[in-house]
Amino acid sequence: MSAGAVISHEGAERQSWFTSGPALVWYIAGSVILLQLLTANRYGYFGDEFYHMACGEHMAWGYVDQPPLIALFAWLTRHLFGTSLFSIRLLPALAGLLTVWLTGRIARELGGGRFAQALAALCSACAGVYLILGHLFTMNVFEPLLWMGCAYVVISIIKTGNQKLWLWFGLLAGIGLENKYSMAVFGFSIVVGLLLTRERKAFAGKWIWIAGLIAFVIFLPNLIWNVRHDYPFLELMHNIRQSGRDLPFTPLGYIRAQILLMTPVTFPVWLLGALYFLFFQKGSVSRILGWAFIGVLVTFIVLHGKDYYATPVYPMMFAGGAIAIEQISASRWMRWLKPFSVALVLLGTVSLLPLFVPVLSPESFLRYEEKLPFKVQPDEKSMLAEIGLPVTVSTPQIRGVRWRYCSRWDEGPAATLGMSLLRLGICRPSDWSGSAVDFVERGFSRFCRQNGATDAKKVWVGDLRIADCLFELTEQERNQMGAGQDATQQLFLIADYEAAASIPIGATLACLEAEDKLLPAAFYQLFTTNLYKWMRVYDYLDAREHAEMWMEDLSDEEREASVYGGVEAEIPASIKRQAKKLTHGKSRVLLEQGCPQSYPIRRLIHHALEMDDAGQGHEHAWPGHLTDKDGPGIGDWLMDAESCRPGCLITWYEGDAINACFDEEAQHMGENGACQPNIAIPIHLNKSPKQLDEQVLQVFDHAGAMLRSLDSAAKAVEIIRELYDEHLRQHRVLPGFQAEPGATGVRDE
Repeated sequence: MSAGAVISHEGAERQSWFTSGPALVWYIAGSVILLQLLTANRYGYFGDEFYHMACGEHMAWGYVDQPPLIALFAWLTRHLFGTSLFSIRLLPALAGLLTVWLTGRIARELGGGRFAQALAALCSACAGVYLILGHLFTMNVFEPLLWMGCAYVVISIIKTGNQKLWLWFGLLAGIGLENKYSMAVFGFSIVVGLLLTRERKAFAGKWIWIAGLIAFVIFLPNLIWNVRHDYPFLELMHNIRQSGRDLPFTPLGYIRAQILLMTPVTFPVWLLGALYFLFFQKGSVSRILGWAFIGVLVTFIVLHGKDYYATPVYPMMFAGGAIAIEQISASRWMRWLKPFSVALVLLGTVSLLPLFVPVLSPESFLRYEEKLPFKVQPDEKSMLAEIGLPVTVSTPQIRGVRWRYCSRWDEGPAATLGMSLLRLGICRPSDWSGSAVDFVERGFSRFCRQNGATDAKKVWVGDLRIADCLFELTEQERNQMGAGQDATQQLFLIADYEAAASIPIGATLACLEAEDKLLPAAFYQLFTTNLYKWMRVYDYLDAREHAEMWMEDLSDEEREASVYGGVEAEIPASIKRQAKKLTHGKSRVLLEQGCPQSYPIRRLIHHALEMDDAGQGHEHAWPGHLTDKDGPGIGDWLMDAESCRPGCLITWYEGDAINACFDEEAQHMGENGACQPNIAIPIHLNKSPKQLDEQVLQVFDHAGAMLRSLDSAAKAVEIIRELYDEHLRQHRVLPGFQAEPGATGVRDE
């Protein structure tokens, strides 16, 4: 240690702590984490973050392309903080803070004074690759911290002579191997540095070997996982090389990439640090760190590693370079070097900061990028290709996407909706696979299943979807409609039915009447009122209207011969007596207070009440309430479209007059144009995030209520069909013939 370094260090100790070297390091580290947290919500999620969070939902001792530590961090993040952008970026920001602090600490341990500690920490804080990684939830952000933790232990061992500290090295190295396999490269380089200095004597003791054993034991579960799965990581690396994507850097190209990644203004500092360790500063500590730096670079150049693989090694180079500058500037003629070094690093970093941290809006970033004197053209091996510029992550442009969720040419609407669904917890990071359309579809499909869609679709033959248009268009029509228009600003939740579920309810009404004469009308009123919230119901009321309209043009003889007169005649007395007297509220009270003896009837009433509970507070969202404000051409289309198709056909018995009227009407459905959907709810995307979330929550609340109500209704329909089958067996089966059991199916005219 030089005399200048000693004087500087002792002077720092006499100062107030708030102006000391450690305090300056903490100020710099605090500024970094503050910057990261203030911008954590900018530009949206990065693709790898979805993958790592998905791994956290499927915990294992290994994965095809990584060890398990990042999955553990993902699991902890999800359960402690949640999965919002801010939540998943807390740990990366904290890792960045600790890396900056540890850089300053290494400078202090190597003899650096206040300036050296601060400059080393500043360079670590301003390194472009570290700023990028501190903004993303990936395993790369933890590498510099773990590597430098090992380096700090080596420095402490040599300074104190305490060989037991190798145990801490083994612990950190083992954890590093569970984070990323490249930890082995740094460990190998440290071993090379030890062998090339007099500190090779450590291999004569037991502690370094025990440390190696500790690292191996920690890494062993992942090694066993790889063996049991036939080394998938090695196969992945082989496939990458075979695909031609693993193009090697030249040695000079690799060094150039290091300069760019670490921010060019820090290059003089870390280059001076390497020279300082290898040629100027005497002692085992400096030589080991210098040889370790060379070993990391050479290894990754030879193995054709990506350019950012070597970046975790630079904090200790910043420490060495800062100490060298501090010692050089001790000369009277070189005092200018201190302010010049700080100004160079700060001004250079600020000018390039939008490339590393999302401090600008996407629009401002694009204008900034146009004014840069250079253009970044990343290839497969580049850090920028690996993690991408922020604006690229936020505005994907994918062509030829399926129409059912997305707009005409890109995924913008699906991405906007997907972000809202993610904030609301309907979509999960694990749903991401590279497409916003598929992201929304996965979250929406899971939402439907969670709300009873699986059982509901056993009875109701329909479709609940999110689309950018109420009506289907050909590709040519979509292109014509989209010509000259901006991207779609609205989506629609659409419910429609392909066929009418057949519900022969006569036998059920008879069973209800056997329990209480008021139960048939009460059940019918509650059951149909709730179905009307979600679909068009075709029952005796529709059939009667149809019959009255057609009978006006018939002669007396034709009327007597037609089935139309049977519509009124077949209405059960229990319905006629009470249909106009019972309100929804009275019907529910009757069903709640009833005490039927029959178990099927008790189940039936239970499901009817469940159905009513699910639909409380919701009304039918008919398409008729939409206007052109909800989308271009909607008003004209609704005027030309026919009424929606029924979702169910409620008859007394199969083949009755209601059935006949429905058959006649069904022959003409859709003849004069497309039919309107049963439900259409717009989702306007041109709102603030808060307003959009409130709107989406209302829409999905309606969808969830619909699915839960129809789930209970489906169970009620199954009981109605069972009672109808029993009626057939008792009243309509001739001796010697077997009735056909089971559901009565659907009407798909």
